[in-house]
Amino acid sequence: MCGMLNWLLVPHELLHVVGYRLVGRRCVYRWGDDHVSVLGSPHWFGRLFPFGVSLALWLITLILTGVAYAAALQAHVFPSDHWTAEALPTVFWGVCSVITGIHVGLSYYDVQKTVCHLRQIVKQPATDPPQ
Repeated sequence: MCGMLNWLLVPHELLHVVGYRLVGRRCVYRWGDDHVSVLGSPHWFGRLFPFGVSLALWLITLILTGVAYAAALQAHVFPSDHWTAEALPTVFWGVCSVITGIHVGLSYYDVQKTVCHLRQIVKQPATDPPQ
C-alpha cells in the first residue's frame, strides 16, 4: 500500500490492538503498518472491534445530523442561508457522518475476512474420537 495511506489507517489498526487486548490476545503493531500481527490465532472480536466502534459513531453522528437539520428547519434557516451560524451544526455533523461512514466502509474488509473464517470453522468435519 501507499505510505500515506498506511498512516491514515493507524487509528483503524489501533482499534484492532484495543480489540485484541480486550479479549486477552497478544498482538504486535508497528507505526505505519497496514496490519496488526496477532500472536496465536486471531479472535473475531479483535477483527470486528474497529467496525463496531465505527458503526456506533456513524449512527450517533447520523442522529446528531438529523437533530441539527430539524433544528435548522425549525429556525427557518434552510434552504436559503446554508452558511449562517444556525446551519453550522448541520454542516459539522454532516461532515462527521460522512467521515465515519467512510471508516465503516473501510472496515468492511474485516467483516468479510471474519465471516469467511467463521464459515471455514463451521464447515470443518467433526472428528470422531478413536474407538
